[in-house]
Amino acid sequence: MKPAVALLLVALALLPAPAYAQIELTEADPRDGARLEAPPGTIHLCFSEL
Repeated sequence: MKPAVALLLVALALLPAPAYAQIELTEADPRDGARLEAPPGTIHLCFSEL
């Protein structure tokens, strides 16, 4: 019985754990909703970090 319990514990330890991100967009260039006459050459995005 002990090997079965040990095997179960190892199997549970190897299961992938979900990752939860709490990052938000804090700055964007061009701004959200901006009306552009031509496509931008570059896009700049800044995200928050915890």
